[in-house]
Amino acid sequence: MNTDNKHILDKITSGDVTMKPRWQFSLRVLLVIAGTLLALFTSVYLLSLVVYILQFNGVGFAPLFGMWGIGLFILRSPWLLIVTTLVFVLVLYVLVSKFSFSYRHPLIYSLFGAVLLVLLGAFAFGQTGSHEQLRQFGNDGGRPVLEALYQKAGRTADGVTPGVIQEVTDDGFVLETAQGESVVVTIDTQTRVRPGEVFKVGDVVFVFGEVNDGAVTAVGVRPAPSRAQQLREQRNNRLPPPQEGAAIRSFPGRK
Repeated sequence: MNTDNKHILDKITSGDVTMKPRWQFSLRVLLVIAGTLLALFTSVYLLSLVVYILQFNGVGFAPLFGMWGIGLFILRSPWLLIVTTLVFVLVLYVLVSKFSFSYRHPLIYSLFGAVLLVLLGAFAFGQTGSHEQLRQFGNDGGRPVLEALYQKAGRTADGVTPGVIQEVTDDGFVLETAQGESVVVTIDTQTRVRPGEVFKVGDVVFVFGEVNDGAVTAVGVRPAPSRAQQLREQRNNRLPPPQEGAAIRSFPGRK
């Protein structure tokens, strides 16, 4: 008998080593599984919420508009939510690495798998439209947690003006904001719009650029499908609905 085996037997004989009940191992496994599922679902929800907020307030489009847009994205992104999401993804990775199947592969594979799973889950959850329902549910009052989570989504970021096109002009259009104010939008050769973009009365868009005295020379313009229902409902509560397609104009754009 070698020295190591004799040392172990001596430990058992002296009572220093005891058998743990099987239920403790089972409980530990159940706790790891429950923690993994909780971390997964929380990561999926938070990541999809971050994407929803960036789409809803238009900040997610900002990096398309050069350094000005990148600066806007950095300043106006929901960084607290982003960091919290990363923390839960890290927790998920740590928990996944405890499963026996992960021991057979490099840890980077476990990290890649966890991130991929969260990305796919967030994309699938975002397609359900649940965030819009939860936002409206939270805004009905009496639900402070939901209201706080979605408050960032409804807040208009400086430099991004969502609204409904009220009138098309020779060099742009007149935008009606969610507050019922009119903003004269100028589109010039430096404005980044998609090539062949057609703007018409009733379209819901994000206008990027600083508004001064009710006018803005747009840095960029993008459709705002995520904001359409909210803005149109707010507009219809104040004014008769616009005549869809009453005016149409195409602007040569830059990507």
